[in-house]
Amino acid sequence: MSRPMCKNAVAFFAERYYNDIIENTIGSGAGAALMHGKAPRPPRGRNGMKLPSDGAVLLSFVNTKLRDRYDSLDALCEDYEADRGELEEKLRALGYEYDPARNAFR
Repeated sequence: MSRPMCKNAVAFFAERYYNDIIENTIGSGAGAALMHGKAPRPPRGRNGMKLPSDGAVLLSFVNTKLRDRYDSLDALCEDYEADRGELEEKLRALGYEYDPARNAFR
């Protein structure tokens, strides 16, 4: 009988862990030590994440972030401590240009 409860507990903590990663709330202290068994990595950008390196994944990631969270490419680059010129050049090489009116790469 304890097995379903165990599955629910695992699902609960897995969801919490996933949400913590997505929202970048795992930082340091007991929570991170408990989840990882070691100290967390130092943050890579202001939000603790690094932009993807693969071009197709980068395009999808950036457009999703621009749609859901950022009002401009400059705001996204500031949060991720990314060079806007390098980002635009990477996506331009794939055939995409930033459209400020749509706030997306097309």
